[in-house]
Amino acid sequence: MYLWFSLWNLTYGCLQSLVGLLCFLFCISDKHFYFKGALVTKWKSNYGLSLGFFIFIPEMSNEFLLHHEYGHFIQSLFLGPLYLFIIGIPSLLWNRIFFPKQKRRHNYYQFITESSANSLSRKYLKLDSNLRRRKLPDQD
Repeated sequence: MYLWFSLWNLTYGCLQSLVGLLCFLFCISDKHFYFKGALVTKWKSNYGLSLGFFIFIPEMSNEFLLHHEYGHFIQSLFLGPLYLFIIGIPSLLWNRIFFPKQKRRHNYYQFITESSANSLSRKYLKLDSNLRRRKLPDQD
């Protein structure tokens, strides 16, 4: 099943996977591991990012963020070439522009693109809805 996820994201999700490949090449010396159909990179940024077949998480990340970004990976499977326009760009704008101005009034994960990613990851990874933010083990 996960091989299908990878192939589907590399074809139907080729637009975001191409952008993800460029980010991956930029971070080629960072640590990488394969997670349920996605290639995950632990990069030096403080933010998570999911672009088609590629997931990028901070070096000192936790399971919650990996699972959240995997939810975006699932969104990419469903939306294909529309992912960047329906999920990616609104999510980026929420993260960088709107949420910082409204931190006190809103939870970051209340925004529809983010709550949807969490719901999808819980469903497809069969996670408990009370998942805690545990540190990821080293993936050497």
